[in-house]
Amino acid sequence: MNSRVQWRSNTLINQFPFIPSNKHQNIFTLYNTNDVDLALYWSIPSLKRQGHHYIVGINLGVQQNPFQGLNISSAPNRALFEQTVRERTLLLNSLSKNKNFKDDSPLKLAILCADIYEHDFELQSFCIVPITISIKNCSWNKKIGFTLEMISPAKNETNRSNALHKAVTPMIFHWMGSTFKYATLSANEEQTFVIKACFIRSGVYDINRWRLTVKYDQNTSIVSGEHHGGRNESVGGMKGYVQMPNTPHLLTLINVKSSGKEEIRNEDGSVNVL
Repeated sequence: MNSRVQWRSNTLINQFPFIPSNKHQNIFTLYNTNDVDLALYWSIPSLKRQGHHYIVGINLGVQQNPFQGLNISSAPNRALFEQTVRERTLLLNSLSKNKNFKDDSPLKLAILCADIYEHDFELQSFCIVPITISIKNCSWNKKIGFTLEMISPAKNETNRSNALHKAVTPMIFHWMGSTFKYATLSANEEQTFVIKACFIRSGVYDINRWRLTVKYDQNTSIVSGEHHGGRNESVGGMKGYVQMPNTPHLLTLINVKSSGKEEIRNEDGSVNVL
């Protein structure tokens, strides 16, 4: 517990430097939402050795200022001492308008599909694979709009800087239908989209080809936006993020030649070839 208290105190000093450390326990909780501490115990019986590790400060959500957008009332003008008013104003600004708190984009995106597909390209010249995309708003108090753009490999290849991508030979494929999705997510809401990809030959493809854009008002809990997160594009009260993937999601297509014979599957699971 002492390790958690010390870690929390150091974190708050960095995030809220204008708030005295002796006031932390009256303002902040010891744990944030989605905080996890891990205690790992290990042993090597053959060497008669054992030990443990305590890992503090793992957050399973996104970093966001818990006081941002809250309607915190200021001290009345009839306060007894002017110094009290100044201290309270500084405290409220440090909580709600803290530039030292580096928060993350509230939206998280995941691509879901099978890793391997089998297709007979001689029987049918193209293979269509459904790709499920899940987007979740991890903010607890903001409604956020976004724009999702699916990008073709040829257009997106110049933007790749990750060394792992350079090791993968780019294979061209095409997205079918609309390549733009617009939606608005309430706090903690999640939506899924199914987008189809078209392939004309077997190979290994990187289907992690998208751009997610988010823009919202960071000073209010009701957000109007149209566009997510790696690059911060804050202007005034508006905050914006643009996120593109930095790791590949590989899909392997295997060309399987059919025998041309008709197969009948029995109720017991066996297959008869005619």
